[in-house]
Amino acid sequence: MDSNAVHDVLAEVFSAGEPISGDGPTAVFARADRIRKRQWMTSAAAAVAVATATVVVGTASLGVGHGSGGTGGQALGGPGSGPATPSVGSTTTPAPASAKPTRDPSARPSGGPLMDQPDFDVFATLTQLLPQGGSIGGPSTQPGFAGLNYTDPNGTTRIEVNVQLHMSAMIGPYLDCGTRNLPAGAHCNVVTQPDGTRWLAWDGPNEEGITSTQQRFRQREVDLLYPDGRRVVASEWNAVDPKRGTATRSTPVLTLDQLTTLVTAPDWRR
Repeated sequence: MDSNAVHDVLAEVFSAGEPISGDGPTAVFARADRIRKRQWMTSAAAAVAVATATVVVGTASLGVGHGSGGTGGQALGGPGSGPATPSVGSTTTPAPASAKPTRDPSARPSGGPLMDQPDFDVFATLTQLLPQGGSIGGPSTQPGFAGLNYTDPNGTTRIEVNVQLHMSAMIGPYLDCGTRNLPAGAHCNVVTQPDGTRWLAWDGPNEEGITSTQQRFRQREVDLLYPDGRRVVASEWNAVDPKRGTATRSTPVLTLDQLTTLVTAPDWRR
């Protein structure tokens, strides 16, 4: 990276007035990535004219998760609906106790020079894969990105999905529980399929939280990379606003296995 690029990153971090957790350049770049993600999400929400609309989920292919109280559909993670059998090389690795919350370096604004997006409607695809019987509100969309609030009788879950192309070099090194900078106490698992498809799934404290209250929220995330470089990453929280809000249910609506089923669905490969 040239001196001008380094200067830009430093200026971005310090102008935001946020503390940096950790030492060295890795911590600085991690903080810059989180700032960019927050700015992107803010602009995405503002760009959607129907942000206050609420619709009932009509067609669904996956059932309601833990304590969701939905009806109909096939239960995510249930018999015959789970992700493909992992290879012998799949591993389970706990997050290091010293790990600090951060986003991976590929979490940059959609449409930026480091990303290519698919040409299908990510929001429509996400709604079709959610459990039947809940309602959807708070939509946010960008090319390759969709976010929404899913509400059932037990409360509201925030769910976000990114679909990106040509991401092997960018995200490949971070599909590892040892190198991924996860919140302390997170439970992490990596699965590698015979065809080279690989995903990292984790469940733990909210890495997006600004205060200790938000950091106690529950977050679940599955990050998948296909051999052709297509990346599908889905996150969910038991809060509408994971950064500054309050908890809106006890746990996210989908279990980690159900979120994995959603991410590994063939619908994202169009």
